[in-house]
Amino acid sequence: MADQILTLVQTEDIFINITAQILGLNPATQGDKVRATWPRLGQPGFKSTDDVVFIKVNVEFDPITQQRDVQYSDVSVDTLNRKASYTRVQSIRWTIYGPNSYDNADKIRNAIFLPDVYNTLAQHHLFLVVDVQAPVRAPEEYNGQWWERVDFVANYNELVIRNADIPHITSIKITTQTQKGVIKDVDFTS
Repeated sequence: MADQILTLVQTEDIFINITAQILGLNPATQGDKVRATWPRLGQPGFKSTDDVVFIKVNVEFDPITQQRDVQYSDVSVDTLNRKASYTRVQSIRWTIYGPNSYDNADKIRNAIFLPDVYNTLAQHHLFLVVDVQAPVRAPEEYNGQWWERVDFVANYNELVIRNADIPHITSIKITTQTQKGVIKDVDFTS
C-alpha cells in the first residue's frame, strides 16, 4: 500500500496553481507572478510596480498532530500492514508585493473559503482551518524605496497515511527463572 503524504514541492505547486487561478492567471503561463522561491540573485528580483506573490509552506505544531490512528491488517501469512493515520498542519504564508497587493490578498483570502477551492484542495487531502486572520499590510523599505507588501497565513489540515509492512511473530521463547536458577524453557512456534 502506498503512503498518502504530500512533499514540500507538491504542496507548493498546489498552492501556486490555486493562487494563480484565483488571481486570474493561467498557471501554465503565469511565469514568476506566483512563486515558491525567493530570487536567487538577491532581494527583490522584481520591480516595485510588479504584482508578485510568494508562497511559503511550513508544518505547524498543533495538539491534533499528536494523535495517531494505527490499524493492522494481514498482508500474507508472514506479514502485517501497519497503517498509521494522522493530521499534519500545513501553514501557508502568502507574501504579496505590488500596487495591487492588498486587493490580491483580499481575493485570495476570500477564495480559499469557496467550494471550488475547497474541492480542489480536498482532492489532495488538504482542509482549511477556518480561523484565517485578515491580511496585514506591511510596506517594506528596500534601497531607499518603499514596496507595497501584504502578508497573510492560512492553516490546512492534511490527512497523512503511512504504511509499513511488519513481520508476524512466528516464534517466542519463554524462560521461567527463580533466584535458584532456570526452571523451564518453553518454545512456541506458529
